[in-house]
Amino acid sequence: MQPATLDDRDDVSPSGPHGVWWVLMAAFLLRLTCMLIFGSHLYADEAEMGEIARNILAGQGFSLSLLGPEQPTAFIPPFEPYFFALIHGVFGDTPLSYAILIAIRSALSVTSAYVAYRIVRDTWSERLAILTLCTIAFYPPFIYYSAISEYLVRPPFSVLLCLLIVWCLLHFERHPSLGRACLTGGVFGFSLYVQSNFMSFIPFALAWMAYVLWCSREPLQGWRKLLPLVAMPLIAMLLLLPWTVRNYRAFGELVPLRTGFGLLFWLANNPVATGDLLSVSSWYVPRFDMAPAQTLSPPLLAQVRQANEVERDRLLLREATQFITSHPERYLQLTLIRLRSFWLGPPKHHKTAWKQIAVAAYGTYSVVLLGLALTALAFRRDRVVWLFVLLVIHFMLLYGLVQASYSYYRMDSEPFCLILALYTLVVLWERRSMFVGRKVGSEICM
Repeated sequence: MQPATLDDRDDVSPSGPHGVWWVLMAAFLLRLTCMLIFGSHLYADEAEMGEIARNILAGQGFSLSLLGPEQPTAFIPPFEPYFFALIHGVFGDTPLSYAILIAIRSALSVTSAYVAYRIVRDTWSERLAILTLCTIAFYPPFIYYSAISEYLVRPPFSVLLCLLIVWCLLHFERHPSLGRACLTGGVFGFSLYVQSNFMSFIPFALAWMAYVLWCSREPLQGWRKLLPLVAMPLIAMLLLLPWTVRNYRAFGELVPLRTGFGLLFWLANNPVATGDLLSVSSWYVPRFDMAPAQTLSPPLLAQVRQANEVERDRLLLREATQFITSHPERYLQLTLIRLRSFWLGPPKHHKTAWKQIAVAAYGTYSVVLLGLALTALAFRRDRVVWLFVLLVIHFMLLYGLVQASYSYYRMDSEPFCLILALYTLVVLWERRSMFVGRKVGSEICM
């Protein structure tokens, strides 16, 4: 029997609706304060996204000199480079433009807390939703990656979009319909312009939607039940069509979203791979002179240096596949290292001591967080819990099997770990309270 407070969706927060907005405002101001204290807007690093943005502003198009001469690229999904180009085009390449970028990222991070609040409120209770709101709004890693880190990576964008995808799926779960399936596909399609790894979650989402339709008593009957399963991925792919056409014109080949899989897969699986992307010394260098390149044969290295991105990906994917088939035990070892790094974070690749401490702290509680999240399955084996667990497993396996680790890769799945962990703690607390209440009652009767 579930505790009443977790199933009572009409429960009202004692702080009222205005309390939610006060929490969000405080979280936003905290992020801006952190930006000013640590000066992240003074030395921000946009990496390859910034280079593409500057090339766009210079009239060179969506191009990049990654590992070779300047050429058209699809190495990065297009939204963030164009977004950076828009901000820099208006405000220049100045600390002010970086401050505006960080402020926008902070607003997106705070919005993620609100979306998580709505997901939990619609699913379980207002009380648990308020606890989720406060936890995610003031969660140190989210504050760090939105306002403190000098590396303007995509977590604030992708975390929000991941939550929106799940929110759409939960709306579909409550009232399955073709319109809600199309809305989910639309959010998926836009999300892929920000985070290409969401594409591999589409099959998981389709399986979950199929199970929902199978169990549903909504009016969709017979073959009509298949329409949402067709419409969702179709809408997502149609939204990708303009960028696919652009890539075909740039490379003369079908590239649905981005290149880079072969390169990243090879960087994660080669004779000198360590499981950590940053330990590959200076891999972002012209002419392909990083350490793993020395393991290639001279003819292949020359071919790789002269190839465009699509051809290079094909060559390196074949090289990585041959390495795995020849050294399966090493691939297994690297996979275990990557899975460990996914939860604990890479060890020492930060410029200052306090950042090393922050990342170390980020890893120390993560195993406990995972344990609490998975324990939620023991208390509530419903579709929502399984959807959250599937999403966490998806990202864990994606980076564990395919790509070398980086400290922010877990961020997309982090809100769902937090929600499940909070759910577990609330259930344990309420069961303890019920046990204490029964014990006191029995003592009174005696």
